[in-house]
Amino acid sequence: MIIMRFTGGIGNQMFQYVAARRLAYIRKAELKLDIDWFSGITAIDKARRYELHVFCIQENFILSGDVKKLRQVDRKIFQKITMKLMALFPLRP
Repeated sequence: MIIMRFTGGIGNQMFQYVAARRLAYIRKAELKLDIDWFSGITAIDKARRYELHVFCIQENFILSGDVKKLRQVDRKIFQKITMKLMALFPLRP
C-alpha cells in the first residue's frame, strides 16, 4: 500500500498525486490518499484546500485513525530493530 499525504496548493497536489500514482503502478500497490493536513487549515488560507476531486481521479481516502495505527506499528518495528542492533554492536567507552 502506498499512502500519499497531501499538502499545499493545487499544483503541489497534482504533482504529489501523479508521483504517488506512478509509484503505486510500478509497485502494483494500492494507493490511499491522506488529506488530513487540510483539516488544520484556517478559513483565511482558502488557497490551501484539497481540490483534486475536480479532475475525477480515483480517490481512495485513508482515515486519520488508520494512519496513526500504521505509525505506531512502524515505531514498534523500529524500536525492535534498534534494540537488536545495539545488542550486536554495543557502544564502548
